[in-house]
Amino acid sequence: MSPTPFSIVRRTDAEDVARDVAGAAGTTMDDRARILEELCRMAAEQIAQHPDPKKALAWRDPLPPGSEALLARLRARFRHG
Repeated sequence: MSPTPFSIVRRTDAEDVARDVAGAAGTTMDDRARILEELCRMAAEQIAQHPDPKKALAWRDPLPPGSEALLARLRARFRHG
């Protein structure tokens, strides 16, 4: 029997974060700068290939309805003290 795929194993938030950053552990600032430069280069190439680069750069992921409602409540609370 094959093991359960990692993507469906239940984990805590702390375990998820630890897994996400494990690859960066022990890297130097120079290493991180090179990784960032490569990611930026790749992103620029992807944008350049898009039929409408300005539209691609302007895109914002929509918020879930619950987040929209929470933001509306927080904004109203801020405005009214």
